[in-house]
Amino acid sequence: MSSFPLFTSIKPPADAGELAHLRDCLESWRAAGFDAVAVNGPKETERLRKFDLGIEFAPLPNDGKPRIGAIFSAIRRSGVRFAGIINSDCKIVRYPNLVANLGAALDRTLLLGWRIDLGPDHKPTTRRGGFDAFFFDANILPPDDGGFSIAEPWWDHWFPLACEMHGARIETLAAPLLTHRDHPEKWSEQDFVRAGRRFWSLLQCWHRRGDMPKSLREKIPAGLQFGSNTLSLEQLGRLTAAAPIWLFQCRPQAVAIMTPEADELETILRFGGHFIYHKLYDEAELAYVRAELAHARAGLAQMRNSTSWRMTAPLRRTVIAAREIATRSRIRWVQLRQWSRPSDRALASSGR
Repeated sequence: MSSFPLFTSIKPPADAGELAHLRDCLESWRAAGFDAVAVNGPKETERLRKFDLGIEFAPLPNDGKPRIGAIFSAIRRSGVRFAGIINSDCKIVRYPNLVANLGAALDRTLLLGWRIDLGPDHKPTTRRGGFDAFFFDANILPPDDGGFSIAEPWWDHWFPLACEMHGARIETLAAPLLTHRDHPEKWSEQDFVRAGRRFWSLLQCWHRRGDMPKSLREKIPAGLQFGSNTLSLEQLGRLTAAAPIWLFQCRPQAVAIMTPEADELETILRFGGHFIYHKLYDEAELAYVRAELAHARAGLAQMRNSTSWRMTAPLRRTVIAAREIATRSRIRWVQLRQWSRPSDRALASSGR
């Protein structure tokens, strides 16, 4: 077993293009100093072995997307002190001595690496890049997986918070570490809601224990009450920014991922990372606001074009709803701009 393995689960490539991209991703991991360990079922493992990918395997009894708990078990069985979890379709930026620098800072610690989504033109898209790589001391893994599977919506929000609840120290790398080819989401609205409600249950549990950081409570959008057990799709949409922005602001990077002689360069990369990350959140939020308003305007236009008296009541309701949407959108936009404004303090202080 590698001294610093990255655990993942690989969907067997369906064509030559997918295989070439998978090879590129795995090669970027090796170039950065890591080794890959695939946690897959028997048929998937058999197919992957035929591609001669140069990876290790931690076989599972069943095929399909594994639960995070299965990956935790594979890590514990390996006996390694430090390990990582990564999505298999991400490339790692090749920083010098990355493995050694990360490994030196992982005692009881979890480091989060976020991705930049790239479009066909290889330029960043307006999609909100998620956390797709985690580097950690195996001793801080939570005792259960909360029902989450790798690459499922909300799992990358749940995992760092569950680790902090388990006593881990968290740092969010500001320097860009991963790139990812933009593609449509592979989960449904129902998946988003189910997983989001599990995440909300974790937050409720943490709050009831009385040791949720005040800085995280302040990031929960107004109107979401911890006594409420079920959130709607709209409420979950408002919640999606809370954990990432909190992690970026209040659990910032302190460890150096580059050598001391490159200290000034790393400082520039961190400021650049802050700018890119928050710009993506700003643009994604603005696009969401515009979509909400366009939907409301379309409904108003349809109502106004009707001459039926039966439409009068729905028209009034739609007008009220449109006004509420516009008000909420403006409030959320102001809040997000306040939450996401980078500062020198965010780079220098852990915010604990």
